[in-house]
Order: sequence, then C-alpha cells, then structure tokens
Amino acid sequence: MELFPLLIESLMQHEVEEEHPLAHFLQDDGARILASVYNGNLSMIKLVIELNQAYPYARAQAIRSLVILVFSNELDRQDVLLYFKHLLKIETNWYVTTQIVMAFTALYPDEVYPEIEAAYQRGNVDEWMIRLEDVTHTLALQMDIVLHISK
Repeated sequence: MELFPLLIESLMQHEVEEEHPLAHFLQDDGARILASVYNGNLSMIKLVIELNQAYPYARAQAIRSLVILVFSNELDRQDVLLYFKHLLKIETNWYVTTQIVMAFTALYPDEVYPEIEAAYQRGNVDEWMIRLEDVTHTLALQMDIVLHISK
C-alpha cells in the first residue's frame, strides 16, 4: 500500500493540538517524510495546506514539504512561490501565515516582499519565530547564496 495517501489522510485530522496522534512527528519530521513519500500528487499536499480545520502543525509540515520538494528538484521554485503568494493573501491563521513567511524566506522572497510586509502589518506573523528584519536580511544576500544555505 502506498504511504503518501495514508500520510495525507493522517495530516487532515481535525484533532485539537494536545490530542493529535501525530503531534510529535508533526513538529519534528513531518515535512521530510511527506516529501520523501511524495507521489507527484501536489493537489493532496495543497488540500492539507488549505484545510483550515486541519491541525496547524500539519498544515505547516505540508508547507515545509513544498520547500523540500523545490530543493530536491521535484517542484519548480517559481510555481511554489506563486502558490505561497496566493496563500499569504487569504490565510488567517497566524501560525500557518508564519510558516508561509518562513518558507518564502528559505526560497528567497524577492518577488513577494510587499505581501510579506503586509502580513506583518496585519499582525498575522509571529515575530518570535521570524522577524521582518530577518526577511530583509535575507534579501540583502544574493539569491544563490540563500538557496544554497536553505538547501
């Protein structure tokens, strides 16, 4: 049996944080495992990301898995940036928004800085996790250096 759909189904559970059966897994290794069993069905990962009722950590791991898939040449960086840009405009959960900003920063956010700045102005990003200055610092570096470090 293929693991990817089973993992996606697990990530879509509507449990509260303390009760989620995969809580420790989600915080540590979920993105890497999801990327390693990825079967080419991007819509399933997007479903987890966009499911507002899903556990926020699960949604975050799905976001991080897209970054991993870019660095493993399974997904196109530009396509993922466009998708994240769309998400940033509609996402209301602060934790998920913060994860989107962190993913943008790993992929070099040169084309989306105004949208990131707007998310900070809305108070929708946890500045304990990533500050706007961190994003600005990333942009001060050359893109190839950032992508190499992030990889």
